[in-house]
Amino acid sequence: MDYARRLFARIRALQTIQWISNADRTFAIHADQDFVFGPTELAGLKIFFTGPGVNPPTPLTIASGGAGNCIACHAPPAFTDFAFHNTIEDVLEFYRAFGEKARAREVRNPAPELRGIVLKPHDLPPLAAFLRALNEDYE
Repeated sequence: MDYARRLFARIRALQTIQWISNADRTFAIHADQDFVFGPTELAGLKIFFTGPGVNPPTPLTIASGGAGNCIACHAPPAFTDFAFHNTIEDVLEFYRAFGEKARAREVRNPAPELRGIVLKPHDLPPLAAFLRALNEDYE
């Protein structure tokens, strides 16, 4: 978790950002694989790294969302829990709904990290875009 905090601090401190698009295909490996990392993916990365600050989350965090708290279980550099999941959208919707249920005490004994997931529907597309940017489709 310390590595994740240091990494996110470095990302937040970036002064200039160079976006990557398919036009920049100069990768030695996976040269034919689509890859984009732009403002949407960066917004998703920030949601991925952002926790609620306090647990349980404040009413302001609950109202505004943007706290994926993903790194509580999916730590960098792999960003995975090494489990098989359905589509990215299915997984994100599950966590969004589960976070709400955990905070409402509708789930028996949820892990504290799950109560810290505060995602709103508008958080899901950039978070999905960031997760897709992590894809390395080895053939």
